This record gives sequence, C-alpha cells and structure tokens, in this order.
Amino acid sequence: MFPDFLFDDEVAEKPELGDFLRIAIQKHSMSVNDPLSLSDAPKMNDDFSMYFVINNLPKCKAEKIAKLVTLIESTIVKKKLKVTQDDIEIPINPETNETDGVAFVKMSNEENARHGVSIFDGFKLTKNNIFAACLLPEFEKVMQTSEVFEMPRAAAEYEDLRAPVFDIKNEQYFFKHGTNLQVDFFAAGQSIAKDQTLLNMVRASDKPVTWSPQGTFLILIKLDKVIFLGGQDMIPIIVLPKHKVVAVKMSPCEKYVLTYSPMGETCYTVWNFEMVEIIREFEAEAEEDEDTYKWSHDGKYIAKKFRTETIVEETVTKVKEGISVYTLPSM
Repeated sequence: MFPDFLFDDEVAEKPELGDFLRIAIQKHSMSVNDPLSLSDAPKMNDDFSMYFVINNLPKCKAEKIAKLVTLIESTIVKKKLKVTQDDIEIPINPETNETDGVAFVKMSNEENARHGVSIFDGFKLTKNNIFAACLLPEFEKVMQTSEVFEMPRAAAEYEDLRAPVFDIKNEQYFFKHGTNLQVDFFAAGQSIAKDQTLLNMVRASDKPVTWSPQGTFLILIKLDKVIFLGGQDMIPIIVLPKHKVVAVKMSPCEKYVLTYSPMGETCYTVWNFEMVEIIREFEAEAEEDEDTYKWSHDGKYIAKKFRTETIVEETVTKVKEGISVYTLPSM
C-alpha cells in the first residue's frame, strides 16, 4: 500500500514485526470492496442482446479476414439491414495465428440481431462450412456445433424424403395441444393396429401447422423462420428465414412458397423453396389478406384479383378490375 516506505532494517532487527505487517496487510486486502460496486464506478454495459455470433466460418490467416468481413457485411446489407465492417469482429487465436472460425456481429438492436441470426444460421458457404448462428447470450449452443457438416439422412435421398408418402402401410398424422405438436403414424398393416409417436415438440408454434400440398413436408411457423419438417424421422429439411410470418402457402409442385407477414417489413414474399432464395416481394394493398394470392394447379403461376379507381371528373370515377398473373420463376 505504501510502495515508497521500506521496513527492511526494522524487520531485520525485529522479525516478529514482519509477521505483524503481513497479517495486517492480509486483513486489509480481504476487506477491499469490488471497485465496480462503488457509487462512482463507471457503469459497464452487460446487455449483449444486440450481438450475435456466427460459428463454423473458414479458419484463415489475418490477411484473409477482410474477405470474410466483407462477405458478412454484404450478406446483411442485402437483407436491408444496417451494419458496418467496424461492427464485425473475427478474432485471431495467438497460439495458431489463425482465426477460430467465429465472428461477432453488433447490430442496432435485439430484433435486428435476431434477424441476423436467421440469415446466417444454416448459411451454406461450402460443403464443410455450414454456418451456425445465435445471439451472443446463447453462444454456448453455437460452440457445440460440429465443424464437419453431415447431410441429414432424411434429406440425403429424394426417395427417403418421400418415403412416408409412398408408405402404404403406415399413415402419418399430427395434432396440436395448444402450442405443442405431436406427429404419430398409424401402423395399419399390423395384426393389432397401434399408433406410434414419431415426433413430440413442446412449444412448437402458436401458428397453424399444415402439410405441404403433396404431403412431403410438415410446415411449422416460428417467430423468425418457417421450418419444413420431412423424411422418415421428421427432421428439419429446409428453413426459410422470415420474421413475423402468420401464414404459408406452398405451390402444388412444392417448388415455391408464399409467406404472409402483415406485421413484417414486407407483407408477401415469394420464395424459390429449394434454393431458399427470395424471388419477389409485394406490399399489401387495401383489404388484402393471406388468401389474396392463389397458385395455379401446377404451381407455374401465382395470381391475384385487383381493383383500381381513377377519378376522371369530379363526379365520374373510372373503375378497372382484373387479375394480375405472375409466371414462376421469373415473375
């Protein structure tokens, strides 16, 4: 405590004085308060909800970090979110002089951070670099992600994906208890028919759950994404990153999807389902709802009715009604 005071001579003359000083100092040090608990201590920001983490990026040397930062920035900006390269940090491991495949991204608020998670979670850069993302407080979950991507068994082969549809001995069905979802199959081919549970999800969704037109997928709407479950094990096959979806309409050919988000940034979004790409977005006109757009029987077209009113004179209004038809996938 007093670095300029030396007691070497006194301690040499009286050794018991050294023991006394040591005990006194130890007692004092044990009573020291945490500096951050003092009234005039600086306030530390412990709210990390606006940060999200991307895991399983390619590991690289310092000179290649800029390319990864640019990739992350451009991907976010394409989704009409604001971020700068200064908001993206990819640390280097001093022991290896390489990155650990992790990036930390700062957004303007928690909602945008969750949007960022939905963009990068499952983002496929290469076969061995399937990104996993989550909010920073959930980083422990990301650290458990394997660096080697394994194709889900149900998604590996088309025959396996369609196996439940072609299985004439077992009939799949689902039912909901509030927000809980259960998928069973009825083994009609057995001498004593029994229902067997295939999937049981707690707090699955508070939105309607539906089968796809051909019965290949079970469509599950979450807060920030739409999950398409399928295969013999009913695992997630494709995930559409879209916030505040309340209804989903899949084309009869199961190649395209229309999501309806009346409280989202864009009301109607048409997706290339297999590529998880947005084809076109539409704002909602007056009195339009989830049933406004209709698919053709083969899924090659999507259309809606329209009505426009134009005032020609003070007392004359010209009304035009018709059907707007869009061809997929060009629209």
